Amino acid sequence: MKRFYLKTYGCSANKNDSEIIAGILSKSGMIKIKNPKFADLIIINTCIVKKPTENKILHRIKKLKENFPRKKFLIAGCMPEAYPELIKDHFPEMSMISTNKIKDISKVLTLSTTKIGSFLGTYL
Repeated sequence: MKRFYLKTYGCSANKNDSEIIAGILSKSGMIKIKNPKFADLIIINTCIVKKPTENKILHRIKKLKENFPRKKFLIAGCMPEAYPELIKDHFPEMSMISTNKIKDISKVLTLSTTKIGSFLGTYL
C-alpha cells in the first residue's frame, strides 16, 4: 500500500483542501503518515499570502528534495496557481495541482507517473 506525507501551510481554506486531499487519497487505498522519510509521495499544500511564508515553503521543499531525492513530490495550493513558473524553474521534476483542481488529484497523480513535472490547474 502506498503512503503519503502531507504538510499544509496557510489559511483555513488550505487546511480544508488538505482534508479533501487526504480523504481522496485514503479512499484510493493510500495511507497518510507523519514522517516524510517513509512516504512514497510528499505533498506540500502551499500558501502565498505572506512573502515570509512563501520563502519558508520554498526552503522546506528544497530541504525535503535534498533529503529525499528519489521520492515523488506534489505541490498543491496557491503557489501552483499563482506562480507555476517559479515551481517549474526551481523544481522541474515536481508535479503541481492548483486549488481549483484539488478534487482531481487522482488525475495529476496518474499523470505524474508518466510525465515528469505535470500540472493540473489554470494559469492566472
